[in-house]
Amino acid sequence: MQKKISYTKIGIEDLEFIENLQEEHINEINNIWTRRDLNDHINKKTSFSRISKHGKKIVGFSISLYSENFMDVFLIFVAPKFRRRGIAQNFLKDIKKFCKLRLINKIVLEVNEDNQAANILYQKFGFKIVGKRKDYYFMNEKKSDAIIMELNL
Repeated sequence: MQKKISYTKIGIEDLEFIENLQEEHINEINNIWTRRDLNDHINKKTSFSRISKHGKKIVGFSISLYSENFMDVFLIFVAPKFRRRGIAQNFLKDIKKFCKLRLINKIVLEVNEDNQAANILYQKFGFKIVGKRKDYYFMNEKKSDAIIMELNL
């Protein structure tokens, strides 16, 4: 029987693994969220951050913060072996559902212009490009623009 992917709130016990997962894939992440950063984040009242697990193994996470007016999605990451299974899409669905329950009418995020898979996913999900940050990312000895996207609910 194949293990199911489950989703839950990030807990303190998850922080070390999330930090390690990022370090394993440093070539894909602009800035690592350390255990301390993550701990500070998840302890905020306005944090909406989740993990996905395959059995007991964390295979993805999302980090977001909300206000009265909008949800700011800082990072959605899925381990390469678990991509294209709907995990990132499920994080987005959970974020959207949470926003609708709280009457938050906008979701904002930025994505590296070179991350084609994420760009396609966000546009399929209804996000619209609203701006650009020139040379915002510096990864693998290359500068890339950040594409700013919004989804109005």
